[in-house]
Amino acid sequence: MDTAASEPATFLGSKYSAIVGAQQMQRSIESMAKVYKLVGKDRFLDLCSMTLKALEDEVGKIAAAQYIQELQTGPRKVTVILSMPIAA
Repeated sequence: MDTAASEPATFLGSKYSAIVGAQQMQRSIESMAKVYKLVGKDRFLDLCSMTLKALEDEVGKIAAAQYIQELQTGPRKVTVILSMPIAA
């Protein structure tokens, strides 16, 4: 896409058009080590989170499974399709 990150882009098609919004701003911590020093070990551990993949990569999927719960509470996928008229 040749559009600047702060600008939306429009794609025109014969049946559909799509508008892709500007990229959102994202924030991240630059140095976890510096945050650790700033807040201390106990508070750092209270504030920390890690991805499931990172845990599985570190200790293996079998070992990680005893610390992971899986619930069907995530978002639903939306699929848009072209409606076809019903023949009479």
